[in-house]
Amino acid sequence: MDAAGAAAVTTYAYTSFPAGYTAFSRPTAVTEKTTATNSVTNTKAYNATNKYLPQTVIAPAGLHSATSKGLYA
Repeated sequence: MDAAGAAAVTTYAYTSFPAGYTAFSRPTAVTEKTTATNSVTNTKAYNATNKYLPQTVIAPAGLHSATSKGLYA
């Protein structure tokens, strides 16, 4: 809990991918509340042509030297 009385909270978002497979869900965003007035969100994209392997992870600007990383290209 911070000085303003706000507790850290993490929220997960999921997207369902049915395309030719049995429907399944993958995490597409994680939002972390860091203070009473600030949240940080990281998002993920998946490659539909490569069995929905993670393709890109987007981190908020300023946290890393690069804001996008390609995975399993």
